[in-house]
Amino acid sequence: MNKLLVTTIIAAFSTLCYGQISTLSPYSIYGLGEDISSSLTAQASMAHTGIAVRNPLNINATNPAALSQLGRVTFNMDVRNEFLTLNTTTASQSNSIFTINNISFGFPLINDLTKKRRSAIAFGLKPLTGQGYDIEITQTVPDLSDVTYRFIGNGGVSDAFASFSYDLLSFTRENKDKTYKIDRADVLSLGVTGSYLFGTLDRSRITELNLGASASNLYRGRTLEISDISMRTGLMYSHALTKSDTTIDRFSKEPRIGKKIIGYFSLGAFYNPSVGLNTFQTDLDYSFAGAYTNPGIIDTLTFNQVNTTTQAVSSYGIGTSLSLNNKWTLAIDATRTEWSKLTINGLNQGLKDATRISFGTEFIPAYDESGKGSLLKTIRYRGGLSMQQTRLNVNNIQPMQYGINFGIGVPLVATRSTSMFNLGLEFANRGNATVGLTENYVNLHVGFTFTPNMSYDFWFLKRKYD
Repeated sequence: MNKLLVTTIIAAFSTLCYGQISTLSPYSIYGLGEDISSSLTAQASMAHTGIAVRNPLNINATNPAALSQLGRVTFNMDVRNEFLTLNTTTASQSNSIFTINNISFGFPLINDLTKKRRSAIAFGLKPLTGQGYDIEITQTVPDLSDVTYRFIGNGGVSDAFASFSYDLLSFTRENKDKTYKIDRADVLSLGVTGSYLFGTLDRSRITELNLGASASNLYRGRTLEISDISMRTGLMYSHALTKSDTTIDRFSKEPRIGKKIIGYFSLGAFYNPSVGLNTFQTDLDYSFAGAYTNPGIIDTLTFNQVNTTTQAVSSYGIGTSLSLNNKWTLAIDATRTEWSKLTINGLNQGLKDATRISFGTEFIPAYDESGKGSLLKTIRYRGGLSMQQTRLNVNNIQPMQYGINFGIGVPLVATRSTSMFNLGLEFANRGNATVGLTENYVNLHVGFTFTPNMSYDFWFLKRKYD
C-alpha cells in the first residue's frame, strides 16, 4: 500500500510539473487563460467556500490562516473531470477533459490542546490558470475564395506552494468563581503562503488560403514561459459558542453547572498582492505551404525573443462560517480578483475585475464520537450555490456565471475513520445568447483525504510477524 501511494504521488506530481490541459473553454484565449479553481473536493462540493471554514482534516489552500486547525498529518489528492457543452445560435459541441486538481501534504507543528498556541505547515502543487482552445472560423474573401482562421492555445501556469499558520492570540474563557474554563475560546490565526509560479503558454494564429497546395499560408505563434514567486496572507478569527452543561463532581458527587462548546463562529480574510512575474516571450511568424500540422515552411517572417514582465493581478476575499454540534457547517465567501490590471509585456489584456459570491453547507446526520454510528449517519452531505461576475469583456458585456454544487464525504475503513473519500458534482452556466456563446459545465470532482489514525486506519500500519 505504501509503495502504491508513493508511486501515485510521484506520477501525479510529474503530470502537473510537465503541464496538463486543464480547460477546453474558448474563453481561455484571454489573459493567462482560465482561472482554475483548484479547491479540494470537499470545498468544491460547498461551492468552493473556505475562507473561514474550520476543518482539522483538510488543507485549506484558500486561506492559509485556517491551516492552524489541522489536527494530524494529512495528505490530499483531488482530480476533476470536466464535461463542457458549447452552444451558439447555430451549433453545439460537447467535450470532456480529465485533470489533476490538487496535491497537498500538511502536518501540525504544535498540536498540544493544553497549549494556547497551535501551528501547522503544508505544501503542495495545483494548477493556477489554464488554456485549451481550438477555434476555427471560415470566411469568404473577394478574390481569395474561402479563408480559414484558426486559433490554438494550450498550457497554463502551476503553483507550487508552502503554507505556514500560527495562532497569534488565544484566549481562555472562565467565570469569576472559576466553575468552568474553556481553553482557546477565542483564537486569532495568521497564515502565509509562499508560491513558486511556473508554466508555459503556447498560442498560435493560422491563416489558410484555400487555393490549393501552392498557396502561401501564414503562421503566427507566441510562447510565454513564466517563472517567479508570489505570496498570500490570511487571517481568521474563531469564537467558541457555548451552552450550560451540568456535570457530576467526581469527589463530592454534587452537580456542577458549567459550559461546553457547541460550535464556532469564524471570520476570515485573505490578500494576494499583485506581483511582476519574469516572462520569456518568443514570437515566431512564418509563411508555409500545405497543412499547418505538417507545414512546408517558405519563409521565416519574424523570430524574436525577449525577457519581459507579466504583471499578475491581486485578489482578496472575506468569509464567515458557523459550525454547530459537529453536524452543521454553513459558510459564505465573497472574493474579488482585479483582472483589469493584468498586463503582459506592458500591454493591458482588456479584462474586467471578477467578483464571486458563494454559499456552502455541510451536514453530518449523527456524529458519534464512540465510533458506533452507522456509516450512512457519518457520511458528510455537502452543497452550495455561487454567482460570479466573470473577468470577460465580450462586446462590452461582462458575462455572469451561476453554479450549483453537491457532494458527499464517506469515511474509509470505519465510521470513526478520519480518512475520507470525497465525491462532488458541479453544474455551472456561463454566458448567454447576447454574447454569442453559452457554456454549460458538469464537473465531477473526486478526492481522497488520508489522515493516519492508529486506532481506525489500520491499513497505514506496517504489518509485523512473529
